[in-house]
Parts: sequence; C-alpha cells; structure tokens
Amino acid sequence: MNSIGNVTAPAPEKAAAEPKPGGAIRRRRFTVPYDCFWIAAIGLALEGCAGEFIRFFEAPTAAAGNDLMVLYRAFTIVALFVCIALAARQRRTFLFDNRSFAIVTGIVFALGLGMYYQEQLFVGHAPGTEALGFALTTVAGYIFLLIWFDRIMVYGIRNVLITVAVALMLRSVFQLLIIALQKGPGTLVLALLPLASLPFLMQVFTASENHALEATGPQRSTSPFPTLRNDRIVLAAIFVALLFIPLLVSLNVFQTEGGGESGGYLPLRQVGCLVANLATGLVLFGFSYLQHTRKTVFIFFSVMVALACLGAFGVMAGLSSSIMFTIGSCTRKCLDFAVLFPAYLFCKQGTVDYRRFLLARACTATGSFVAGVINLLPTLSEIVPTAMALCLIGLFAALITLFIFGDAPDSLAPSAAAEAPEQVIRSPFRDALDQIAAEANLTATEGTILGLIARGHNAESVRKTLLVSVNTAKTHIRNIYAKLGVHSQQELIALVEATKREVLESYNRPE
Repeated sequence: MNSIGNVTAPAPEKAAAEPKPGGAIRRRRFTVPYDCFWIAAIGLALEGCAGEFIRFFEAPTAAAGNDLMVLYRAFTIVALFVCIALAARQRRTFLFDNRSFAIVTGIVFALGLGMYYQEQLFVGHAPGTEALGFALTTVAGYIFLLIWFDRIMVYGIRNVLITVAVALMLRSVFQLLIIALQKGPGTLVLALLPLASLPFLMQVFTASENHALEATGPQRSTSPFPTLRNDRIVLAAIFVALLFIPLLVSLNVFQTEGGGESGGYLPLRQVGCLVANLATGLVLFGFSYLQHTRKTVFIFFSVMVALACLGAFGVMAGLSSSIMFTIGSCTRKCLDFAVLFPAYLFCKQGTVDYRRFLLARACTATGSFVAGVINLLPTLSEIVPTAMALCLIGLFAALITLFIFGDAPDSLAPSAAAEAPEQVIRSPFRDALDQIAAEANLTATEGTILGLIARGHNAESVRKTLLVSVNTAKTHIRNIYAKLGVHSQQELIALVEATKREVLESYNRPE
C-alpha cells in the first residue's frame, strides 16, 4: 500500500509450512483470512474487557486492593511501549506505511494512558491531566481503529462484520468469567487476563508488509462462511437479540435496597454489558449474511433508531433501569461501528471518503458534550437521561440522512465493484499463469514466484519482493522448474507465451 486505503499490488500468500534448503520445516505462518480474523477477534474481545476489570477493581466491595490495579495499568503501558519498539524495527507494518507515524501515534497513545492514570501510577496529581490524557488516548485510539479498519476492509465488508461480531460475542464470554470469579480466589487471574490480548495486538501492529495479514487482493479474498442471501436471517438475528433485553428484568435481585455501588450494582452492570455485547454481536453477525445494498443498510440503521427510541421513551415512562442500561449499551456499541461502516460502503471507485467518518465522529462527540453540559447545570440535572436519549435519537436520524440518502452506488458490496472490471477486461497473461499453476499444482507462493520469473525477475529480485533469503528464493525457483519440466528461465517464458497464445485463441472461440 502506498497510502491509507490504496492497495497498489497484491502481496503473496504464505504457505502453511515450507521446507528450508537444509530440510528443516519452517514454523507455520498465519493463513489468510482465517487466522487473521481470529487474532483480531480475540484481541479486540480481550482488550474490550479492560473496562470491566477496571470497574471491578475500583468498586468499594472488590476484594483486591489498589496495588493490583496499579500493576495492571503499569504493565499495560509498558507493553504498549514494547509494541512501539517492535514497530520501530520495521520500515512498514500491516497498519502503517511510515515507521515514524507508527512510533509517534503509539507514543501519544501510551502517554495519554499514563496521564489518565497518573494518580495511581505516580506521586502527585496535576489538575486537568486526566482530561488531557483521555483526549490524547481517544485521538490516538481512533487513528489506530480507523487504519485497522482501512486495512482489514480489503477482505470485504462481510468478513469485517463477522470479525467484529465474533469479538463482541467472545467479549461476553470473558465478562461471564468476571461475574463468576469476582468473589472467588481468581482475583489475580482476572487482573492479568486482559494482558493476554497484547500478544494478539502486537501480532497485528507489527506484521511486516508481506506478512500473511497483508491483503491478497479481492480475487483471492475468500470467506470461511457460506454465502447466504436471505433477509430473514438478519431479521431472525435481531429478534433473538431483542429477546435478551427482557431477561434483565429478573436481574433486579442483584440490587439491594440502598442501591449504588455498595450493593449488587456491579454484577447488574456486568451482566448488562454481557447481554448487550452478545445481542450486538448477533445483530452484526446476522447482518453480515445479507447482500449489502441501500435496502439492507437502511434496515440496519432503522433498527438502531428503533432501539434508541425505545430507550428514550422507556426513560421518560420510568421503566426499569436495567432495560435502559442494556438498550443504551447496545445502541452505543452499534453506533461506534455504524459510523465506520458507511464510511467504507459509501465510497467512489474504492476511495474511502474520510470526511464522512470525521463528520460522524464529530456528531457523536457533540452529543456527549451537550449531555455533559446539561449534567453540570443543577436546574437541568434531573432530565439528563431523557436529554441523552433524545440526543441519541437525533444523532441516529442525522446519520441516516447523511449516509442512506447520500450519493451511494446501487450495490454497496465492495466485491461487486472489484469484480466488475475483470468481467470486461481480461488478462491473457494472468490467465496463462493461473492455468499453468493449476496444471502443475503449484502452491500459492510458487504461483507468485512464477509470475515474477515470467516477467523477467531473477532470484535476487524475488528475494527482495518476498522478503526471504536468496537460498529460499532459489529453492522455490528450482521446485517450479522441476514441476513444469523446464531447465531455464527462457524455457519457462516460452512456456508462458505458448500458453498465452492458447488462452487468446480460447477468447476468440464462439461460446
């Protein structure tokens, strides 16, 4: 990639296990896209549970002291600096094309996190430091998130939806562990479990340019799930998700007469987050099976508006706070992803319109700011829940107007736009290479090297392109020669040219 969102050339796929010249087996590399999705899903799920652990340790009834929380935060910041150091060793990574930009963004993120937890990590406390640290962390975090979505979008919007849905459902499983272990001897385990996400995040942040996490082009992008084109799937998923909301009515047994943090408020909040994550994951997972057109996107946003309206009118009617908490949590999680989702769907010729994304984030930030200002005013503090719910409805309505009725193409699936040019313009050279690779049973890596050799590249050029040693490149070339029955590069080029002529003749034959 030469810049954010512009894929210049497909990177080669990595074989599962390749023999070295000495006969040893190289360690298995991650495959595309299966392991990529699991790495991202597990990392996002574990990292997202950090807030639940923080609430658990900061609660007055928590059995653990402050020391564990300080150690957790300190080691998290240290691990972030380790990620920065690993990223600095490579000129280009999966997320960043520029080493300096990766280092600066990571340092800002770690610095903001340290400022936010300054009171627990250092002696003394400066006024306004927490707010500044929160702002720095939020800005750097959204940069990471935006670039990560930009990179992962080459696999198709459906696979991105599946990744986020699996991450949310895994997060609900981890939150269930929090509820089960918070009164037992597993306090130390709970303190260290979020750190397990760091290796997964390091793997994504420090992947090299031609690592298996890199894009392989729309033509090689495959999905591990069957393709279904049925609107009933998303409707069924939404219906199942809504069934979880009444479940929280029975959770009032966790609340004591006094209420607040000293009672059972913490388990109630955690169970609410669990149900909200599970419901949101089911909605996104069901939506991933649809063909993404104006109609399906409109259905998705309409459901979000319906949930927001239900939460608003529920607050005004004085319904159970547990239901309102779950609805609000679910809609906020969907909103965080929804403002990213249309930014990539509503694009022209594969170019992402980042202005839409920034405008959507500005709308949500404005709503939070207005709600905070209302909360500070004594005369208006009693209507904060209603005001926040109404702001949420207005934001969803603004987003629908912005995205649904914008200048979007009729078909919003990225794969359709990517496959359209191939149906009109055919490449005899590419088809000849694919035919030779299929007949000789070449691996994905050997097929990539075949194309390089056919274009006149030597072993040194192959080494630089694949980022492997010269001996490994020569071994691949010898294996290709043996499978094709040729003895030199000239014979291989002649074979490709002959196959190319056959392909051209097949183009001219009447069907």
